[in-house]
Amino acid sequence: EDFFRRAVEIDGAFAEARMRLGHVLGLLGRHEDAASQLQRVVSGPGAPILLYGASMFLGNEERALGHRDKARESFERAAVLYPRAQSPYLALSQLARESGDRPAALRALQQVLTIPAGQSARDDPWWSYYEGQGRDAEPLFSAVRGLLLAEEPR
Repeated sequence: EDFFRRAVEIDGAFAEARMRLGHVLGLLGRHEDAASQLQRVVSGPGAPILLYGASMFLGNEERALGHRDKARESFERAAVLYPRAQSPYLALSQLARESGDRPAALRALQQVLTIPAGQSARDDPWWSYYEGQGRDAEPLFSAVRGLLLAEEPR
């Protein structure tokens, strides 16, 4: 939490750190704080993969707070961003089942069954969340190498 919080204090536009801070706060049971951080991410600009993760985490936090409509909206936003991802539909099904809406739960599960089989067809960033922090590593390392090589020796 401390490192992510420090990162967003240094750069308030660092959406990746803010999303991960929201996730950690949720894991710590601080759902209001988590939802606040995640709402800032989904309200701003960002790469679809980042907005997807933030939407999924925000849905979980809204669900924990008892805000079922907001949770559903968050999971639906994630499904729009990645329509072939199973995770938003599974979350929507669980949410509907918890509220006793069996038909809605089954409809959401039916969406999962219409997604083509095979890993390449199931485009779901949820499965690579823990690897996601390195997705921009190569361009960043290249930039640092370029700066180091361009610097004149002292």
